[in-house]
Amino acid sequence: MKSDVGRSNLTARRAYVGCATTAGPLVAPDRPDQPVRFRRVAARWEHAVLTLLILLNAATAAVFILWLLRPEHIPGWNGGLDGPALWLARFGFGLVIVVELIRLGQNVAVWVFAMNAKDPVPMDPPVGLRVALLTTIVPSKEPIEIVERTLRKMQQIVYCGSVDVWILDEGDDPAVKAMAARLGVHHFSRKGRPEYNQPEGEFRARSKAGNHNSWRAEHEHRYDVVAQMDPDHVPLPCFLERTIGFFRDPDVAFVVAPQVYGNMYENWVAHGASVQQYLFSGVVERGGNGLDAPLLIGTNHLYRPAAWRQIGGYQDSIIEDHLTSMVVQSSTNEATGNRWKGVYTPDVLAVGEGPTSWADYFNQQKRWAYGIWEILLTGKRQVRAGLTFRQRLLYGCVQFYYPSVATGLLLGNLATAFYLLFGVASIELDGGTWLTLWGASLGSWFLMWFWLRRFNLAEHERVEVGMPGMALALFAGPVYVAAGIAALLRRPLTYAVTAKGKLRTAESLGTFRLHLVWAALAAALLAVSFVFDHDYTALRFWSVLTLFTGIAPPIIALTSALTARAEARPAAATVRGTARALTGPLAADWQVYYDDAGHHEWHGRESMVWQDGYTVPADGHRRRPERSAPVAGPRWPANPRNRVPRQVNRADQRTEVLRRVDPDAPTDVLPRVRGPVDGPTEAQPPVRRPVDGPTEAQPPVRRPVDGPTEFLPPARRSAGPDAETEFLTPIDRLRSRGPRHRAEETCGDR
Repeated sequence: MKSDVGRSNLTARRAYVGCATTAGPLVAPDRPDQPVRFRRVAARWEHAVLTLLILLNAATAAVFILWLLRPEHIPGWNGGLDGPALWLARFGFGLVIVVELIRLGQNVAVWVFAMNAKDPVPMDPPVGLRVALLTTIVPSKEPIEIVERTLRKMQQIVYCGSVDVWILDEGDDPAVKAMAARLGVHHFSRKGRPEYNQPEGEFRARSKAGNHNSWRAEHEHRYDVVAQMDPDHVPLPCFLERTIGFFRDPDVAFVVAPQVYGNMYENWVAHGASVQQYLFSGVVERGGNGLDAPLLIGTNHLYRPAAWRQIGGYQDSIIEDHLTSMVVQSSTNEATGNRWKGVYTPDVLAVGEGPTSWADYFNQQKRWAYGIWEILLTGKRQVRAGLTFRQRLLYGCVQFYYPSVATGLLLGNLATAFYLLFGVASIELDGGTWLTLWGASLGSWFLMWFWLRRFNLAEHERVEVGMPGMALALFAGPVYVAAGIAALLRRPLTYAVTAKGKLRTAESLGTFRLHLVWAALAAALLAVSFVFDHDYTALRFWSVLTLFTGIAPPIIALTSALTARAEARPAAATVRGTARALTGPLAADWQVYYDDAGHHEWHGRESMVWQDGYTVPADGHRRRPERSAPVAGPRWPANPRNRVPRQVNRADQRTEVLRRVDPDAPTDVLPRVRGPVDGPTEAQPPVRRPVDGPTEAQPPVRRPVDGPTEFLPPARRSAGPDAETEFLTPIDRLRSRGPRHRAEETCGDR
C-alpha cells in the first residue's frame, strides 16, 4: 500500500537525520590550522572477532580448494581423456579454482577495509569563508520540482559566512531560469558555448565533469570552498557546520559524506540499491580513512578550489569522482609540500533517492563497472605511481569488485558449458561431498558479512540481513560482463544521467535483453545436458543459477507492474472521489493542510494517494499547489484565534469526507481543526500559544527561523531560543537573530 510505503520511507529518512552526528560532537581545534584527527571505529575485541571470521572463511575455502585439487578429481587422472578434450577439461577445471579464489579475495578485501576503519573527529567550522553550493539539472531526466526542493533546502543550510547557491543547467531551460530567479539562486549554463562543449577533455560535452568544470572556469576563483550535491539529494541544515571544520587542515582537498537513499521502500529495486550502499558507507569508506584514501563520491561532497585547480578539475571519465580522487591523492600540495588528502565523515548530511526502475539501476551499474574497467585498461601508471602503498591497496581492493564479479560469472559458465555441451567434465567428484564443502565455504563468507552489519550507519541498516542487495548484485552480473566486454573492445559508453522522480526510465523488454540472452543460453545448456545424458549435478546447479539470474529480473518487473496496476484502480477512484468531495472552501482548507503534509513528506509523493505532490481540483487535472514554498517567519501566528473563523466549523465535515472516501485512511494524516480551545481534544490539536516553554497541553514555541525544521534533531526542534543543547550552537543563535549567511554577524566564540 502506498501509505505504508510512505510511512516506511519517512521512518528511514528520520533515522538518517538522526545520523547527522555519527562522528561525534564538534571539537574546538588546538590551533587555526589543526590537522584532522581520527579515531578507530572497531574496538580491539571486534578486530579479534573479525580476524577469526576471515580465518574461518579462508580455512573453509582452502579445504574446499585442496579437496578439488586431489589427483582423482583432476580431469584425465585415470587416462580417460587425451588430446583437445583433455586440455579443454583441465582448462575448465582451472576456471572452477579461479572462481573460488575470487570469492575468497573479495572477503579479504572487506576484511582489510574493516580492520582499518576510522572516523574523523569533527571540528568547529571557521567563520567568514566564501562558500558555493552547487547542484545540477538535466531537464530531460530530472524533474524541476525535485531540483527546486533541493535548492530550497540548500538555502536553509546554516553557516557564518558568505554562501551562494547555484544551479548548473545543462539545458539552459527557461523554466529553470524562472525558478532560479524566483528562489534567488544563481543560474549557470554552458549550452550554446562551444568552448565548454568539447568532444573530450576537461570540458567534455554531455558529462557531469564537463558541466562542473565549465562553472569552475568562470566562478570558482571567487570561493574558498565549493560544495556540490546531486539534485535529488536533500541536504540537512548542518551540512556545512559538520564538514567545513575539516578544511582547517591546509592539506585537506575534499570532504565527502555518505550516499544514502530515502526512498528505499518505494519498490524492490530501490530497496536493493539502498542495501548495497550499507557496506560501502559503513565499512569501505571508513577503511579509506584508515588507508589515507577515502573515495570521492559525486553525490555530495566539498572540495578546496586550490586543489582542483592544481589537478585540472574533475577528471575526464565516466566515473569522474573515482578518478578525481585518485589524481588528487597522488598529488602534492604546493603550498605545504605534503600530499593532498581526503576526509570521509560518517555523518549523514544529505538524503537522496536511489534508482527505482530496472533500466535506471542497470544503467548506473554499467556506468560504474565500465568506468573501473576503463581506469584499469588505460594504464593510469603515473597516477598509481604517485599513490602510497596503503592507497594502492585501497584502490586495488575497491577496483577488484566489478571485474571479479564479471570474471567469476563468465568463467563459471564457460566451465559448465564445456561439460554440458561436449560431455567433457571439468571436474569429477562426489556431489554430496562437494555440496557440503562448498556450502561450508559459502556459509563462512555469509557469516562475516552478516557480522559486519554492526558498522552500518543507521539502526534500520544494522538489523536488516541485506538479501535484496545480494540478490540485486547477482542480477547485475550480466551487466558487469557486458561492461567489461565493451571496455575491452574499446567501445565508448556515453554518460547517462540516472533518471529521477516521474521522469524515471520506463521498463520495456529491451531493458532485460542481456538477461534474456543469459537465460536462453542457460536453458539451452540444460536442455542439451538432458538430451545427451550429461547429468553432472554440480554443473547443472550452476546453469540453474544462471537461468535464475537471467529470468528473475523480468519476472519481478512484470509482477511489480501488475501489482501496481491493480492498486492503481482503487487509488484512481479515491482520487476522483476526493476531487468531487473537496470543492469550494473545503478544498481550499485541504490544500493548506496538504501543502504542509506534502512538504513534510520531503518529495511528497509516497504517503497517501492525495499526497503525491499535487492538489486534485474538481476538474481532475493535477497542478502544483500554489503555496509550496516554506513561509519565512513563525509557522503559527501569535494569536491562534486568527485562523478560527475559516476552519473551526469544518473539522468534523472534512474528517468525515475523507473517511467516507477512504475508510482505511490513517487518522494521523487527516486534517485537524486548529481552534480556540485551551487543551487538546480528539478533533483538535493543542492550541499553539506564544509561551516561553512547552507544557503538557502545548507544543514548544517555534523560533522565528526561515522555513520548516523537520530536518533538525529532536533536541534542536524542541529547544527554546536560549536553550543550550548539543545541537544549539552559536550558529543556531545567529540563525534565530536574523537573515542567514551574513558574514558580518559575529558567531559567539568562533
